[in-house]
Amino acid sequence: MAKKVFIVPEMDCADCAINLENMLKKNKGITNAKPNFATAELTIIYDESVHDEKSLTRLLKQLGYSGTTRTEKLPHKEVWWHRKTILFRAISGTITAIGLIAQFLGASSQIYIPIYIVAIVIGLYYPAISGFKSLLKFQLSLNILLVLATAGAIALNLWAEAAGLIFVFSLGEVLEAYAVSRTRKSIQELIELSPKSALVKRDNKELTLPVEQVKVDDVIIIKPGEKVALDGDVINGETSINEAAITGESIPVNKAAGDNVFAGTINQQGSIEVKVSRLSSDTTLAKIIHSVEEAQLEKAESQRFSENFGRYYTPVIFFLAVFVALVPPLAFNQPARPWVERALVLLVVSCPCALVLSTPVAVVTAIGAAARNGVLVKGGIFLEELARTKIFAFDKTGT
Repeated sequence: MAKKVFIVPEMDCADCAINLENMLKKNKGITNAKPNFATAELTIIYDESVHDEKSLTRLLKQLGYSGTTRTEKLPHKEVWWHRKTILFRAISGTITAIGLIAQFLGASSQIYIPIYIVAIVIGLYYPAISGFKSLLKFQLSLNILLVLATAGAIALNLWAEAAGLIFVFSLGEVLEAYAVSRTRKSIQELIELSPKSALVKRDNKELTLPVEQVKVDDVIIIKPGEKVALDGDVINGETSINEAAITGESIPVNKAAGDNVFAGTINQQGSIEVKVSRLSSDTTLAKIIHSVEEAQLEKAESQRFSENFGRYYTPVIFFLAVFVALVPPLAFNQPARPWVERALVLLVVSCPCALVLSTPVAVVTAIGAAARNGVLVKGGIFLEELARTKIFAFDKTGT
């Protein structure tokens, strides 16, 4: 079995991640798929005799995602409010507000209905595309429920309700994007603790090289005020180093020949020469970053429950709404409009967004916030255990 990590920019919400995971697992040769929408990363474990990097990229493209192989330890960097989906929803919400104001002030329907139509078209553009792609893969997603509920409201001439439904859904997506963006930023801040280049001594020359090109046993020079680029052992010079970023110890630690130093720590006094003991991808700081990313992949019990619940709940609600809309009018000669309205209400009220989306967002946000404050949580399951913890034992740093 082989493993590849892809950057998938479009995977920016919990529902997207869940649907992508389910669709990938249905393909032959893919043993497991672990999406991390907090970093826009997708880890695929696959059979090398069936797939390679190119075939996996093609598969992602067929599913509507543009996956690129991750070449360095960086999460997907994008300002959350610059995404087209967020911009479309913000514009739709603004136009909806204008329509509501116009209607409240007594404007004629010839004025506010076209405003609502514009808001609906803009706000429903991306959910409709996503829902259509899900249908092609025989998946019933939350976007399909949204499209159906909006179409039902329009059919009943409830234009304000249709636009308002999209606005409420969009608001939830915007808040989710903001929370995920903060988590990505916290991981990025961890990464930026480590320098991107190092001053290396080779053949009696001093060369500035990217840390990825520095080899084990190379000698690097750390001057006063600089960050240590890589893990290693001091071979020449004496200094004091601030290791708070790694150990949490606020008091600088004296270092001399034979002492080890960590990437991301700060050299405060003398110039030292360090013999590199670990590659940039294997430093203590890199392992901390990797632990945070891996922790976000470890699903809590409530998260697994919400995903399994949503997988079955959404189709049940869809078919129940169809039943409510069609059976009473056709089988019992009931008037159609009231039952269609009831089916519409069922779709809107029963939408499982709060349950399906809130749990994974809460978990990754909590792990990211903890990392930002120097606390490493190994996964959602351990995060949940904190709620049941009765006693905490603390020890001072540096022991």
